[in-house]
Amino acid sequence: MGQKHKIIMKAKKKLINLVFTLLFIFVLSCSRQSIEQKSIVTPLTFDIQQVNVDGDYKAFQLNKIGSEPEKGLFELKLRFTSKELAKIPSFKLKWRVPSNDIYTIWSPNIDAQKANFGFTLYSRMGAYAPIFSMVNSVDINRITFYSSEVVNTLETKVTLSEEDGFFYCETGVFTNNPPDHQVKEYEIAFRFDIRSDNYNQSLNQAAIWWDKVNKIVPMKVSEFAQTPLYSTWYSYHTKISAANIIKECKLAKNLGYNGVIVDAGWQGRDNSILGDWRNEGIPDIKAMVDSLHGIRMKAMLWMAIPFYHEGTDFAKLVGNRKVRSSTDGAFVFDPRYPDLRQTITDKMIKPIKEWGFDGLKIDFVDNWYPNPGYHNFKGEGRDQSSFDSALVVLMENSISQLGSVNPDLAIEFRQAYATPYMRKYGNMYRAIDCANAEILNRVYTVKLRQIYPSIAVHADMWMWNYDEPAEKAASQILSTLFAVPQLSVRIAEMSENHIKMIKHWTNYWKQHRQVLLYGQIEGTRPAENFPVVSSSFNDTCIMVAYGSQFVEVQGDKFKTIHIVNATGHKSLIIKVKSDNKKSIAFEIFDTYGTRLDNGKKGNELNIYELSIPESGYVIIR
Repeated sequence: MGQKHKIIMKAKKKLINLVFTLLFIFVLSCSRQSIEQKSIVTPLTFDIQQVNVDGDYKAFQLNKIGSEPEKGLFELKLRFTSKELAKIPSFKLKWRVPSNDIYTIWSPNIDAQKANFGFTLYSRMGAYAPIFSMVNSVDINRITFYSSEVVNTLETKVTLSEEDGFFYCETGVFTNNPPDHQVKEYEIAFRFDIRSDNYNQSLNQAAIWWDKVNKIVPMKVSEFAQTPLYSTWYSYHTKISAANIIKECKLAKNLGYNGVIVDAGWQGRDNSILGDWRNEGIPDIKAMVDSLHGIRMKAMLWMAIPFYHEGTDFAKLVGNRKVRSSTDGAFVFDPRYPDLRQTITDKMIKPIKEWGFDGLKIDFVDNWYPNPGYHNFKGEGRDQSSFDSALVVLMENSISQLGSVNPDLAIEFRQAYATPYMRKYGNMYRAIDCANAEILNRVYTVKLRQIYPSIAVHADMWMWNYDEPAEKAASQILSTLFAVPQLSVRIAEMSENHIKMIKHWTNYWKQHRQVLLYGQIEGTRPAENFPVVSSSFNDTCIMVAYGSQFVEVQGDKFKTIHIVNATGHKSLIIKVKSDNKKSIAFEIFDTYGTRLDNGKKGNELNIYELSIPESGYVIIR
């Protein structure tokens, strides 16, 4: 009787689980239907004539030109003209937006898990993009704002008023320590997009417009710039040597990596020679690069170009032409002096021309900004009045001179200064440093992909505790599957499972690079750190489920759909939206690329619960 009772109880348990699963699927199906109905929203009303311009521009005549290039897309052009040269106008653009059906605000500078009651965004040539998007709970755009001014400093503020439920918005132009530009004319345009599109599409439209109005021709993305890279930073910090780098690169090559970033430490173990940029940390640096090329690995070199240290030859040249002190006793020099710009350009050329490096990781560019009250005018040796215009001249000259040495360079900029205009000078945009923080790495890389669709967006380097199970460590990789891989672990100390996992996902990324890096990306629910992200190209779609076990796919739109399980659970519920098909063919793989199961399923609801291992994936056809 005891054995029979156990069998009966086990059967009952299975039946109860089946009933709850079916009930769960039914509830999800109903909830999704209600969400789909909710996605038909009433657009915000917007009157471009209610946008105010306040400020000090008495020397200029202002001509406001409002238009609606497309229904629901408003543009305001401001043209300031003067008969005589006058200091560039300083003003604020002010408007308000009702908080109706606004769930969150997307902005390039808001980290994960931040509230949306208000923020301040400083954008300029060397920091962020002038854009934000107010989004409802099902990813429909309520209003996306962006400006044509992507070189000079803008200060954008959004504040929720508790008294009336409006967001009060303003953008200050030349209001924060304005430069002494003398002009007869200045023109700027702003766009207010209230079309009820998916907000991902609204962001993408801004990127296209920036290039058009500013005549931005992005730097060519070399093959090297879009290939998986090994980095020495997290794995070694400054304790690097030629022997260690070559050893790691030989191992990385076998895992699918084609290049290395030689980070800080090549110039020495500390910052005492910043500015002179001598290779005291790796005396045989040219021989090292030759050895790397011998195993078909390309190499990039880290340089923090704004910084220098007292006691260096460069410090003697700078003299009192410094902006501020920075970390570890370093200083930032003033880039408005042409001799200092050319000197640092020459130092950037040397690793490419003399040592044979294939690219540069140009760091800390966002540190070039004036202190409050700093003299923002030409003269006394300065040929530029603002740091923004000086950075344009520096980048224009240095990248041009570097390109004449090697036209296929890779140039990496970090997220804080990954801006619309900097795409002229860099072909790699990398996420902000966020070691072992998979949520941040996901959010940072997705945001870069959303507004820079044609550049090689790179993940911050992958790293983890070496005792972590491979399925858990893989979550660091899957968090940035839509960006170019960068690996920074000591490979020889990795377990066999770690090696298998790294090799599989690196080569999976290389196989599907066109879809993952250049496909049409959609990040869902930005307030929840993008619980599901997808990228599609032609008839293929690749999705990663991070925070939702329920995934909805477009069965009629794509022939092949990959769904990666990065939820930490061991199953996903998948709804296939299709008017034609009521069945799927599937293959299930683990995190090492081993096929575990395959077959066909079908039902009227077209909803399927599939057992997919942690950090594994399914391919549906």
